[in-house]
Amino acid sequence: MLPQPYYNRLRIQHLTDGRIAVIFYINNNRYRYTNGKVIGVDIQPNRLQEHLRESSALDLLFAFKKALDQGWSPEKKNKQRQSLTQLLEAVDFDSSLSMKYIKELETSLKAFRQYVKSADIKDLKPAHIQEYLKRRFTTPSAFNHERQRVSTILNIALEGMNIVNPVFRIQKKREKQSMHKPIKDVPALLKEIKSHNERLFLCCLLTYGCLLRPHQEIRQLTWG
Repeated sequence: MLPQPYYNRLRIQHLTDGRIAVIFYINNNRYRYTNGKVIGVDIQPNRLQEHLRESSALDLLFAFKKALDQGWSPEKKNKQRQSLTQLLEAVDFDSSLSMKYIKELETSLKAFRQYVKSADIKDLKPAHIQEYLKRRFTTPSAFNHERQRVSTILNIALEGMNIVNPVFRIQKKREKQSMHKPIKDVPALLKEIKSHNERLFLCCLLTYGCLLRPHQEIRQLTWG
């Protein structure tokens, strides 16, 4: 009789955010991976176009099965304590995200990784993230946006490790509300804007006539 494998329920899982992952259990602990970097293979299904992901995910599944059958174990990796820098280097962003957001995440990942290296951080704590955010961002809005990006990065880096994301313990900064000054003579202002730039004039008409918020809806208008 063949010996029973020490792992079970090895399978492909479709995540709610559109990514594909390989999932399996060892000693009732769940492990989930979206790429093969941890076992030394360059298979990244979520970097591919959607119609190619399923086939690549099968390759990833077989690669993990081979590694597990040969004795590899994520529990051994945990005992060896992968460095935080190594975990951050293995972060892989889902290609279904917008290119703009992926670029933002990559910029934040690079900056955060440099901070971790320069500060020689071994065990990441909320205080470290708080220090990183305070050091780089002074306004509440910028602080909150970077907090969200770092949270996304760490969710991916700590995936399958049963570790609570330390960003959850950092409160968002409250943004101060400021009232806009009323415009005394709207027609005169619109006339002046039209003489300066007709497209800007049209945007102003849409903002004023459709009651759009100047810092939200009007920013998202496109000429297409």
